Amino acid sequence: MHSFTHLAPMVSAIDAFEGEIRSIGGVFGRTAGRLTAFPGVTRRQRRVSRARRISRAAA
Repeated sequence: MHSFTHLAPMVSAIDAFEGEIRSIGGVFGRTAGRLTAFPGVTRRQRRVSRARRISRAAA
């Protein structure tokens, strides 16, 4: 339990940082989605990000 409470602030900081990257990455991802020759890859990534968002809302 001690180690978890020690790591909690770091985890929340990483989570906020990840959200920042996702908002920036969303713009690049949309552009790359238009440019890529492999739409299946971007579709798979979108499904993963949606699942991550649902799991975070549940937590």
